Amino acid sequence: MGSQFHYGSFLTNAPKAVYVRDSYSYFGELYFQQPAFNASRPNRPLTQWGAGLFFGQTGSKKYIGKMGGAFSYIKLPVFKYRSLNSSIRLGAGLGWIEKPYNTVTNHKNVIIGSAINGYINALWQNEFSVSNNVSLNAGLSFSHLSNGSSTLPNLGLNIPALSLGVRYHVTPNKSRVLPVGEGKTGKWSLDVFTSVGVKQVPWIGSKRYLVNVANIETAKNVSLRSSFGGGIFLFYDRTYKLDMSDIYPYTRDVSNAQAGLYALYRFQAGRVTIPVQFGVPLVNKEANSQLFQQVGARYAISKKWSGQVLLKTFGGKADLIHLGVGYKIK
Repeated sequence: MGSQFHYGSFLTNAPKAVYVRDSYSYFGELYFQQPAFNASRPNRPLTQWGAGLFFGQTGSKKYIGKMGGAFSYIKLPVFKYRSLNSSIRLGAGLGWIEKPYNTVTNHKNVIIGSAINGYINALWQNEFSVSNNVSLNAGLSFSHLSNGSSTLPNLGLNIPALSLGVRYHVTPNKSRVLPVGEGKTGKWSLDVFTSVGVKQVPWIGSKRYLVNVANIETAKNVSLRSSFGGGIFLFYDRTYKLDMSDIYPYTRDVSNAQAGLYALYRFQAGRVTIPVQFGVPLVNKEANSQLFQQVGARYAISKKWSGQVLLKTFGGKADLIHLGVGYKIK
């Protein structure tokens, strides 16, 4: 178990949001973690998984207020040198802000329009052992709070920060020996997924629209926990055909359906898989021709079925949070 402190300042590229920032962003964490998996090599750093709570200031005491939430994470080893362990921690969960946008009482908060949001955190952590049970660490973190355009405004909170922490080892780390055959590489998989999300477009207070997502992907296991591959996606976004004549200076001949290809990286630890996708639209590019990224988590409910939640972004700006299920064909 341990605690972590983050101190930074949120970023925004929208001039209208700069005045909202009136202080530095700072928040603390309490968490627990344990080994997720390791091959039978005792000198190799362990992959860890854990969960935690966070609470602190957003960086806008007047307009956004405090924030808090809960998250789970996986911590991946980068390198080990004597008593130093360097790792990357990737986490996701739910976050809360104290003062969301309100047309009457808080119309100057143009950053986040909902109290409950998705939360993503990445931490580069460098940990030093000071005794058999105590470790200190320092690093850099990046945190993101967003509702995926389900409620406008949704510029999102993006907080880079310096991070310091301490961890107490209740029990010493132990390697878990792989079952026979579990570490094999070179196998291809084939999966299909379907999910649904909600978007509010184009203005604050506008109607919300369903977005359906379907994709099929294949990947090759290149190491114990890593896979690379690609897939075909289909977005049926009911906001594409809306009348945007007051936004776009030209007539758009588009449909609600958009298809294309994406490259894929997957990291797996037990029942949890973290997919990272980079996609390009090939059909109906007039609706949105931008390259997109998706990151999220999948949980294996059984050998064939899984649940997933993914965040779709364009250049770091959240566009959609969608939840769904997957089925393993091969």
